[in-house]
Amino acid sequence: MKTALIGYTGFVGSNLADQTTFTDYYNSKNINKIQGKRYDYIVSAGVHGERWRANKYPQEDWQNIQKLLNNLANVETDHFILISSIDVYPTPEGTEDTVITLSDFTQSYGRHRFRMEQFIKTHFSKTTFIRLPQLYGPGLKKNFVYDLIHDRMFDFTHKDTMHQWYNLANLWKDIQLTLRHQIPIINLAVEPISAKELARVTRNISFTTITDQPPLLFDVKTKYADVERTKNIYQQRAQKD
Repeated sequence: MKTALIGYTGFVGSNLADQTTFTDYYNSKNINKIQGKRYDYIVSAGVHGERWRANKYPQEDWQNIQKLLNNLANVETDHFILISSIDVYPTPEGTEDTVITLSDFTQSYGRHRFRMEQFIKTHFSKTTFIRLPQLYGPGLKKNFVYDLIHDRMFDFTHKDTMHQWYNLANLWKDIQLTLRHQIPIINLAVEPISAKELARVTRNISFTTITDQPPLLFDVKTKYADVERTKNIYQQRAQKD
């Protein structure tokens, strides 16, 4: 079987590369070499996850995505697996059935990643979208969890912000589960936790920051809560509440 991983040097891609093996590995430096090739399946984690940068420099963000899409234009694969983001939902809630339109977005980060999903869906005959929430794991370089670990400034996070933190150590197992059940789109959602609670339980810190902007309240769920190992986590309990 011939397989490829796009984005193998990035945060998500490097974790996948540690969890399984692929025939070929690509990043922004060699992605042009994928042109004209054929694979049994491709896993793409080739788009950066810096939300702030994409929103501040939207043109640069889309140009980087467009470069990847241009290189994929004449690639063939039986199955394209895209590592996407829950930010494709214009508001930080929803399930896989939520109807999304480009006009709903107010920020470039989510809009551009949804446009990428649209390209992949129309260009390849079989696709799977893995929509990830906030992340932690080996290679983490920036976010609130990183700040907690390294005792950095916490000024940019509101104490009442609710995030959904996904452990990248489970990603390849969850991708395999998704493929085994032939799920086309899945939110790998976990139970939200507030910044102040996370600081308390992990570092015994009393976190009291209040930012100028209101807290973010992520609460994305999945309709696949009863699938194998996911049956015991947040999605199913939230649906029953």
